[in-house]
Amino acid sequence: MLLRRRNVVLTVPVVLILLVWSGLIGLVALLAPGLIRPRLGAIVRPWGRFALRALGVSVELEGREFLFSDEPRIIVFNHVSLLDIPLLAAHAPDRPLVLYKRELGRVPLIGWAFRATRMIPVEREHLERAIASLQEAGRRIRAERAAVVISPEGTRSRDGRLGEFKLGTFHLARTTGVPIVPLVMHGIPKVLPHGAWIARPGTVRLVAHPPIPTEGWSAERVREYARELRALYLAELGED
Repeated sequence: MLLRRRNVVLTVPVVLILLVWSGLIGLVALLAPGLIRPRLGAIVRPWGRFALRALGVSVELEGREFLFSDEPRIIVFNHVSLLDIPLLAAHAPDRPLVLYKRELGRVPLIGWAFRATRMIPVEREHLERAIASLQEAGRRIRAERAAVVISPEGTRSRDGRLGEFKLGTFHLARTTGVPIVPLVMHGIPKVLPHGAWIARPGTVRLVAHPPIPTEGWSAERVREYARELRALYLAELGED
């Protein structure tokens, strides 16, 4: 009980600091958009590292060289809990382009920062709008040499296990020919399970796999590509 109370006391000011910090990033992005976008990764990484350190979460990262590259790519991750946000921020590529669910845009200050830094909202309930978001990502990924960050599950896991992969990510990879970098995140449910707001101190392990070439992918085999990538995650997570 004492540990839980201590975590609550620590978490509240950390969240407030992160919200204010997000608002400042959003403000600078509005005032100087040309300054922020090329340096966005370097700007958000301290945000994520502060959050993890303050919450007592340490990270072991394997395959760092696959996350940080000058080439455009699609970084996919297993979506587990709210801890995913600071984890991804702390290891953001230099030119991140995040596809986020539109509801996140309503979170005070953080949502403002997402919009001000020109991240791409996705309305999962409206197929046409979701497709339009993926098309926008496709246009920008090569123009900005960006690294798209997206969860093929589309939403957080409710039980910590890997969900089904939706096909939008794979259509994006097929139409752009940009390689996919699988980022597998281990140990998150023990630190911050789905639905929880109070983190427990612990260690999370991130494993970035070598890029998967997508040049020449065919529309007829998109479901097969999704199954193959999900099998990689299942094996890595020990859920197969």
